[in-house]
Amino acid sequence: MNVTAFGQQKELTAIVVDTDDVCLFGFDWCQAFDLKLPPGVTISKVSAECFNADAKLNKLLAEFSDVFSDSKLPGTLTGFEAAVHLKAGAQPRAYPARPVPLPLQAAVGDELNRLERIDILEPVEPTKTPI
Repeated sequence: MNVTAFGQQKELTAIVVDTDDVCLFGFDWCQAFDLKLPPGVTISKVSAECFNADAKLNKLLAEFSDVFSDSKLPGTLTGFEAAVHLKAGAQPRAYPARPVPLPLQAAVGDELNRLERIDILEPVEPTKTPI
């Protein structure tokens, strides 16, 4: 958007939020208009990465590539053993499925089928035990 302030006109990016609060100049706008910082305020380090969400995402994806790779099933943990400890006399309970809004039912069904195909979920027939 075109912004006129302090006798200058700049083409800047604006972020619009739904609030009744006071509008703020972001750091990038302060830099564009060469505004001085208040006395005692200094900036130690500024990197372009802090303004670029794509760069942050790419850095995370690269740093944790093993977590986001398709080479193993999501949530697969190898080299560890686990045990589930139940209270003595614990009884399983079956709860009805939560309702899914009609416009989302196809997408939810597709995702459940996909998770079943890659062995993350398995179908379970609930018992008729009362809740």
